[in-house]
Amino acid sequence: MNDEIDCSLIKSIWIVSREFNHIAEAGGVKNVVCSMAVNLQKIGVKTTVFIPLYKCTDLSAVSDFKKLDFSSEIKVDGEVHKVEYASALYDDVKIIFVMSKIFSSKRAVYVYTDEDAKENPEFVKGTGHKDSFHMNSLFQQAVLYYGYNSETCPALIHCHDAATSLVPVFARNVFPFVRFFASTKFVVTIHNAGPGYLQSFPNIEFAHRITNLPENVLKKGRSFYSDSSVEPFLLASYYSHLTTVSPWYAEELYDTSNQFCLLARDFAQSGTRIEGITNGIDYDSYDPKNKAVSLLETTFSPCDGDFEGKKELRQKFFARINSCPGKIQNLECCGNFSKIDDKTICFVYQGRMVSQKGVEIFSDVADRMLAENRNVCFLVHGQGQEYIEKIQEELAIKYMGRYVYIKGFDRALARNCVASADFLVLPSIFEPCCLEDFIAQIYGTIPIAHAVGGLNKIINGETGFTYSNNTSSNLYISMLRASEILQGEPEKIREIQIFAANTVKEKYSWASIIRDKFLPYYKKILID
Repeated sequence: MNDEIDCSLIKSIWIVSREFNHIAEAGGVKNVVCSMAVNLQKIGVKTTVFIPLYKCTDLSAVSDFKKLDFSSEIKVDGEVHKVEYASALYDDVKIIFVMSKIFSSKRAVYVYTDEDAKENPEFVKGTGHKDSFHMNSLFQQAVLYYGYNSETCPALIHCHDAATSLVPVFARNVFPFVRFFASTKFVVTIHNAGPGYLQSFPNIEFAHRITNLPENVLKKGRSFYSDSSVEPFLLASYYSHLTTVSPWYAEELYDTSNQFCLLARDFAQSGTRIEGITNGIDYDSYDPKNKAVSLLETTFSPCDGDFEGKKELRQKFFARINSCPGKIQNLECCGNFSKIDDKTICFVYQGRMVSQKGVEIFSDVADRMLAENRNVCFLVHGQGQEYIEKIQEELAIKYMGRYVYIKGFDRALARNCVASADFLVLPSIFEPCCLEDFIAQIYGTIPIAHAVGGLNKIINGETGFTYSNNTSSNLYISMLRASEILQGEPEKIREIQIFAANTVKEKYSWASIIRDKFLPYYKKILID
C-alpha cells in the first residue's frame, strides 16, 4: 500500500503543543493534536507528543507515568530554570512532560482562573499569564534539549500554533541544536493568526532577552504592520514549512485587506507557502449511537436517518434544565424553557464568549426574533468575556421561559446542548477551521454560519446554511430562512441532516485526513 511507503519515510515524528485533549485542555488545538498523534501512531508512525506539566494537568488519562533520569538547565531572561522530564502513554502515544516550576504553578494552560485572581489582585480572570513569553521560550528550548540529552532525533517535528513556533528557529540557530537536528525537518501549523493569537514580542530587545536568539535572526520577524514587534510565525517561516487548518484560511492569510490577519502583507510579499489542510474529527469519539463516548442522554443515528432519540434527548434535557433552577451540573444556569412546546424551534450557541465568535451578533438576532414573538427558543453555553456573559444573563431574564444561558463549560453539557437543538449558530467574525460545525452535524443539528475561513466547508443548502457579510440583518435572514424550511419543508431538513452527518463521517475523519493529506505532505517535505 502507498500508506506503508509514506509511513516508512517518517521514521519518527514529534508533536509539540501547549495543550492536549484529556490531559491539558484549553482551545481547539487540544483536539487536533490528540487526534493527529493517535491516528499517526495507529498507522505505524512512531509518535511522541511534548507538553508542559501544569498544575491543571490531568494524569488520569495516561498510563506508565515515570520521571526520567536527566534534566536540563535553561536560561530565560537572565534566570536559569531547571527542567525535568517525565514520560507516559496515552493510547499508545508516547507523551513527554516538560516539568518546571513555571508550569507547575499554572491552574489553566493560558489564562488566570478565579482562584488565581483571589490569591493575587494583579491576576485578572481570563487574561493571559504575565510570564507567557518565558513559558513559551522555556518549553520550546526544553523540547530540543530533551532530544540532545537523550540522543533522540526525529525525522520531523510538527509544532502547533505561535506558542511553539520558535522550535525550528532555536534548532537552526542555537548551539548545540544546529548540528544535532541538522537532518530534522520542521512543520509549524498556524491555528489562528488573528489579533490576540500571535504571541508577538513587543520589540527586538525584549525578544532577545527572553529567547537569547541573535538580533540578526530576530529581525526576520519584523512585520509590515508594526515597526517594533517580532512575530514568531514570521520567524518560523524562514526555518520550517507552514500549514494552516483549512484551505480557505490559507487564502485569507494572504489577503492584505483582511484586518484579522495582521501578517497577510508579510506572507503575500515574501511568497511564503502556507499549506491549508482542513482539520478532521474522530467520529467514533462522538458517535450518537454510543452513549459511553457521545456523553448524550439518549442514542440515535442521523447517518442512518434515525432521529427518535434526538427528540427524546431534547425532552429529557430541557426537562432537566427546568427542574434545576439556577444550577445544572454545578454550573450557573440562567433562565428556563417553561414557555415552549414541541413545535418550538431551538437555536443553540455553544463555545467561547469572545468577540471573535460573533456572539454579540447572535445576541442581537435572538433579541429581535424573541421580541417578534416567533415560536423559537435559544440555548447558550459557554464562558469568556464578562460583558458578553452579562448580555446572555440579561436576555435569559428578559425572555424567561424561552432563553437559557448555562455559564461555564462542561463537555457532556456542551454536547447535550448542541444535540438537543435544531440549529447551531456560528456567526464568527473570523474562524480558521472550527470543530463545532462537525459535532453539530454528527448530532443532526444543522449549522447556520458566516461563510468565513474553515466554516466554508459547510455546503450551503446541503450540509447547513451559510451567509456572507456578517451583520445582524444577514444572520437574521439566514436563521429565518432555516426556520421556515423546517416548518414548511421538514423533509428537506431531514435530507440535510442525513447528508451532513455522513459527509463528516466519510470525508473528514482524521484517518482520512492523515492518509490523504498529511502523509503526502510529510513525504514531500522529507524528500525535498
